[in-house]
Amino acid sequence: MPDDERRLADLLRVPREDLDAEIKSWLDLNNNREHKAVLAKALIALANHGGGFVMFGLERTENGTYAEAAGRPENLTVYDQDVINGIVTYYAEPNFHCGLEIVEQPGTGSQYPIITVPAGAVPIRSKRNGPEGRGITQNQYYIRRPGPSSEPPQNGQEWDKLIRRCTLENRADLLASFRRILAGEAPLTIIPAQEDTWAPLDAWVEESLGRWEDKRNALPIESGARCPLGHWWAAYQITEINTLVTPGELREIMAHERVRHTGWPPWPTRGGEGIPIVAQGEGIECWLGQNDPNERQPADADFWRATPQGLFFQLRGYQEDSGETEPDEPGQILGLVIPIWRVAECLLHAQDMATRLTGEEANVLFRTGWTGLRDRWLRAPPRMVLGFDPRQWNADEDSITLRLSIESMRIRDNLVEIVWQLLRPLYQRFEFYELPRELVQHELELMLSYRF
Repeated sequence: MPDDERRLADLLRVPREDLDAEIKSWLDLNNNREHKAVLAKALIALANHGGGFVMFGLERTENGTYAEAAGRPENLTVYDQDVINGIVTYYAEPNFHCGLEIVEQPGTGSQYPIITVPAGAVPIRSKRNGPEGRGITQNQYYIRRPGPSSEPPQNGQEWDKLIRRCTLENRADLLASFRRILAGEAPLTIIPAQEDTWAPLDAWVEESLGRWEDKRNALPIESGARCPLGHWWAAYQITEINTLVTPGELREIMAHERVRHTGWPPWPTRGGEGIPIVAQGEGIECWLGQNDPNERQPADADFWRATPQGLFFQLRGYQEDSGETEPDEPGQILGLVIPIWRVAECLLHAQDMATRLTGEEANVLFRTGWTGLRDRWLRAPPRMVLGFDPRQWNADEDSITLRLSIESMRIRDNLVEIVWQLLRPLYQRFEFYELPRELVQHELELMLSYRF
C-alpha cells in the first residue's frame, strides 16, 4: 500500500468520530438533495475547524464501535470528487476544494470513500438553505463542537477561536510564500543546548526503551508487535512547567481537540476503543502491542508514555514492514517522505503540549532515533516523479539518534527548516543522499493542508 493511501487507511483502522473526523452512512449524493445538504454542513464545519475527514459507509454499533452500514452501493464510483466539489460550490462561500479517495480498510479489505477537507483561510459560511430548510441553514458559519457535532458557534469564545485559526492559517500561507521567495538563503540557525541539560531527557529515553523491551520480550516470537526488523522513536521534554497537572488531567489534555495530520498520529489517545491508556508511575502509558499481539503489525503496535513534568516518548515499528510493501519484503524499504511526516507530527505535538501545559513559550528538547536501517533502500511514493531509481540509495549503518533544542513557539513557523536540518544526517546514512529542502517544504505543505 503506497504511503499516501496508508495515511487515509489509518483512519479506518479504529474508526471514530472526532472534532476533525465525521462518519456518515451511505449517503445518496446523486439524487437525495437533503443528503447533499447534510454533507455540505459537515464539510463547512470541518473547513472552519482547520481541516479534517469525512468517512462514508459506517455506523455506530451498540458497543460503541463502528461497522459497515447497510445499503452499500453496488459501485462506489457514485462517490465522485467532482460531485463532492459541486456540493461545496453550491452551498459554501467562499468555495474550497476537497479530495476524495476510495480506501481499503486494514484487516477487512472492505472499501470506503473518504473525503479530505482542507483548512479554510477565512471563515466559510453557507450561502443557501437545504431542501425545505432541512440539512443546512443559509448564512451560518458552522464549526465542529464537542459531541462531536457540526453547529454554529454558540459563544464569543468559539467565535474568537474560529477567527484566530483563520488568522494563523493566513500567516502560515504567508510564511510559506516567504520561504519560496527566499529559497537558497541561509537556513534557520538552531543553537544546541548545553550537554548537561540533556540528562533528564536522556534518562527518560533509556527508561522508556527499557520498558518497551521488557514488554516486547513477553510477546510470542512471531508477533509483529515485537518490531523485529527495526523501529523509530521520538521523545521530548518541555523544560518550563511550573504548575503540574494530574495524570488523569494530562490524558484529557492530550486527547482534547487533538489536531491530526494523518489517520494514525503519534501518541494516539482514542481511549475506550482499543487504545488502553493506564496510569504508570507519575504519568500515563499506552501499549498497543498487548492488544491481539498475533494480529498486530509493527506500524500499529505503538508504545508511548507521558508525564505531567513534560516528558513524552513514542515508539512505533515501520509501516514498510507491515506486509503492505509488495513486491518488496519487510526490512528492505524506508519511505523517502515518511520520516519527514513522522518527525514533523512529533514536533507539532511538542509545540501543542508546551502551549497547553505552560500557556506560554517554553523550550523543547527533542530526540528521535531510527533502528534497523542497514540494507534498506529509500523509496519515493508513486505520486512523485523524481527521474531516478527510487531504490538507488542503500543504508550502510543500522541506527542513528538525532536531537535539537528549540523554543516551542518557533516550531510551526519554522517547521520546514527544523525538520530539514534535523533529518539530513538520517538521509546521509543512505550513501550520502542529500535531503532536498524543497522536498521537505513540499511534503509539509501537503501535511499541513490535509492534501494527501
